[in-house]
Amino acid sequence: LWVPWGLMILGGIGWLFRGRMAGFGLLGGAVEKLALRFMSEEMRDGMERIRHSGELGRVIGWRLAKLSQRVAADFHGGAFVGLGAMVLFKRVGFFWETTTREAVGEGLEKLVGLMALPWSWRLGLPNVPDSRVSAAGWMEAGLGWWPFLLMALLVWGVLPRLIISWWAGFKERQLLAGLAFQAPHHRRLWRALNEVRRGEEPKGPVDG
Repeated sequence: LWVPWGLMILGGIGWLFRGRMAGFGLLGGAVEKLALRFMSEEMRDGMERIRHSGELGRVIGWRLAKLSQRVAADFHGGAFVGLGAMVLFKRVGFFWETTTREAVGEGLEKLVGLMALPWSWRLGLPNVPDSRVSAAGWMEAGLGWWPFLLMALLVWGVLPRLIISWWAGFKERQLLAGLAFQAPHHRRLWRALNEVRRGEEPKGPVDG
């Protein structure tokens, strides 16, 4: 859970401060230059079109956000299925051990209670103090952990990603629905589709 959430928070910070901090701009430029080296000529042409179209850039940004969150949801869903299968078909238990028993135990108990708030009223909590044992006693002491771990993957792994993916898809559709289609290449497309011929095509911006 922690590594994907960390990456998403870093990405969110970069999105919020885009264009405001020099570091993010330099990093983005370096990544772009590196990516362009491995692209075909057709892909480079596509990148240039995106660069010169603010609307298209925003649409693709929301599309990438949607796809990345779907990948993250699949990742956590796979972890859920894998752990669930192990619990169902194998003999699985959990334990933890540390040299600083009091400090780590108290922190872990608070963290578990906080993460389990959405479902603890129904499924309860794992017994954190009793599950601090050696590997020899892991089956007897750690049985309460698997419902917590499965629910944590669903509630904090899959569900937020599906919500963010839905929101990004909604924003993408909203932008696509609001496109003005008034750029010169848009007008060329409409004329080609409607077979309209009205003399020379204007070079500059026109109304209508």
